[in-house]
Amino acid sequence: MTESYWTFLDRLDSFEKPELLINDQGLEPQSRLLDKVKDDNSFKDFFGDTVVFDLDIPTKEHISQFIDYLYHYVPECFCERIRSDTLHLTLHDLSNSTNISEIKSQMEYNERELRRRISSCPSKSIQMKTNYVINMVDTSLVLALKPMSEQDYYTIMEYYELIESVFHLEYRFTPHITLGYYNRNGFDKYSVNRLKDVVRFLNAKSFEFSLDSRNLMYQHFISMNDYKTIFHFI
Repeated sequence: MTESYWTFLDRLDSFEKPELLINDQGLEPQSRLLDKVKDDNSFKDFFGDTVVFDLDIPTKEHISQFIDYLYHYVPECFCERIRSDTLHLTLHDLSNSTNISEIKSQMEYNERELRRRISSCPSKSIQMKTNYVINMVDTSLVLALKPMSEQDYYTIMEYYELIESVFHLEYRFTPHITLGYYNRNGFDKYSVNRLKDVVRFLNAKSFEFSLDSRNLMYQHFISMNDYKTIFHFI
């Protein structure tokens, strides 16, 4: 069931803060990161499917500047860099695994059922604004987002609920764009302090952009840098 707009905002405001919420003594990443990143900090084979909004070129360029800044000043905090052309807003996670055979039937079901629902997907534009750069469950650093208005919120949730009717998630929608996955070995308190400084700087650079429903896509992935679009919803 969709949260009310004000409940949604209250939930985001409870953990999206201008100061980076991260262990001051150093970060040890969640074990789930190890499924995605090799010992040498390059991306592993990691399989699954997802529904995302592709981003327009100016927005990708803007976000790439954020990533440039992170990898210039605190490269030790991160693993392999996410390619700019893969940047996206994840609308809804679906299946994922280190072993494609474990999820093959689920992916086939997801694709079949989502294709059936394409005809009910309206063509609309959604206005978004950046909120803060935040620590996402000790796995990645992300740019958190908010819809610009109540109407924009209910529009994006209309798309979300369509996907939710096929694949139910146990957690609420938190719109974001991933900037980088952490170094699989973590990093110390000195790097934490530098990262907090960089995030403080980036959080002063808010901007707005539009999501186009014509760029809403069902994708397969084989790593966190390799996505293949299977179909557009519109």
